[in-house]
Amino acid sequence: MHSPKIHVISILRQVISEKREVFSVIREAISNSKDAGATAVSINVEHQNQRLNLEIIDNGEGMSRKDLPNFFGLGFSDKKRTENVIGEKGLGTKLYFNSDFLEVWTKPTNGKRGYYCKLESPIESLEKNVLPNYQIKWIKETEKQEQGTKIKISALATGSARDFIYGEKLKNYIQWNTAAGNISYLFGKKQKFTVSVAIANTLNKFNVSRHEIPVDNRLKSFDRGQHPDSYAARFKPFCVILNQYTKPVKVEIAGAIVGSEGHIIKDKRIKKKYKGMFLAKDYMIVKDINEDIFRGSGEWQSMHIVVNCQKLELGMGRDNFINTGGGSVYAEVVECLKSFVNSIKVGQPFIFKGVSYENGETCAGKLYTELSKLKEEYSN
Repeated sequence: MHSPKIHVISILRQVISEKREVFSVIREAISNSKDAGATAVSINVEHQNQRLNLEIIDNGEGMSRKDLPNFFGLGFSDKKRTENVIGEKGLGTKLYFNSDFLEVWTKPTNGKRGYYCKLESPIESLEKNVLPNYQIKWIKETEKQEQGTKIKISALATGSARDFIYGEKLKNYIQWNTAAGNISYLFGKKQKFTVSVAIANTLNKFNVSRHEIPVDNRLKSFDRGQHPDSYAARFKPFCVILNQYTKPVKVEIAGAIVGSEGHIIKDKRIKKKYKGMFLAKDYMIVKDINEDIFRGSGEWQSMHIVVNCQKLELGMGRDNFINTGGGSVYAEVVECLKSFVNSIKVGQPFIFKGVSYENGETCAGKLYTELSKLKEEYSN
């Protein structure tokens, strides 16, 4: 009997080369903190000679001595599998290896002492076809160490370091593409998770707590001579079940319909990007599906809708879906959403083959009636 040989160094280099964009490092760091039960994450960014120094601090469960080899290893994940856990392949932290040094301070829940680790010259070692080495040390009990984890990545190589000088782009990315912009609260799931960011040598500091479904504030006192359909209003989030599979597939939908005078985002540079329909897994937005749903029509500009489905399959980088061909869950979800959009256009109840409503809800398709009620409430 022979076992296949796997070249770990080649895999590590491939993971890094495919995700050199530094925003991916931020996304993975936030996901790891959330999976560790953190409620607050602090990110400090320093731009230095086309490289970045990043410091990520969270108040999560921390890591034990036993956990640390999995943090540095490939393909390991000791996270308890629940529907709310994001990472499972242990690949995300390997993006940290594209740097000169990687340092970790951590103290587990109820642990009497913490640990310090340092990974020396990770990217240089990999380029020499050598696995980098790390050391683990106890943190002395006399040294103050809070529960949680601090990670310092020194001289992270990136082609987009200047993006971090201007906080708005980073803030939008964190709110739209990471666990900080989690949309689970829209569906009644309580959460407390805030990310704070500080960019060195600038005045850029900001907090991100959740992804917001936009609504035009002018609805509170709009000109009564203007037709209310010109503005924007949210509809009540709801859930449908696709029953044609062995295990029912839940599709959760929330959003707002935007009229001709509606303004989702005031910044015109990013306004277009954030209109349409967006598909999520783990309550994190992955991508817009405007092309699949609207096929070139401009109807996507009149709505901002987010859809979550836990049965969708993600690629390694978590920025796209895989297995999207005919008969797949992805394809069926898309067909379901096309029918949903059509129900909005014609103002009829949402009916789609193989669909049932969770908790017996049957009126979700009558959106225009519901929107009118919302608009009346806003106008009073």
